[in-house]
Amino acid sequence: MPTYRNNSRNPVVINNTTFKFNIPTEINFYFKEDDYPMLVKTSDDPIYNPVVFSQKLAVGAELDVVANITNEVSTIRIVAITNTSSIIFNGLAESEIFIAKESPLELKNTNYYKTIKNNSGGEISIELWKGVNWF
Repeated sequence: MPTYRNNSRNPVVINNTTFKFNIPTEINFYFKEDDYPMLVKTSDDPIYNPVVFSQKLAVGAELDVVANITNEVSTIRIVAITNTSSIIFNGLAESEIFIAKESPLELKNTNYYKTIKNNSGGEISIELWKGVNWF
């Protein structure tokens, strides 16, 4: 939520929140800023970015998923940058799949994947996404 600083020597109270002189105060509500010219916004709402990690892999390159994954990662998203690409998971040739540029692959069971290798085709992009908590 935004943070405001009071430039007035007098405390200002809005929605049971007291803004003391020259002390940044983070709030969880919005108000009409024109009604309180003595309050200066010092930070905006944070911008949500769901991508935790992103890397492009050339043909023959391999990504160690375990080294880059965190507890907050819920999805592995793989996109073919060129027309089609072949991918192998965990070094197993029988796990080979093909992805097309128009249809990205989203993997939800992130604990299963240890490595992802770009086997053939063209360059791919791998992104590790964190889940969204709606509250």
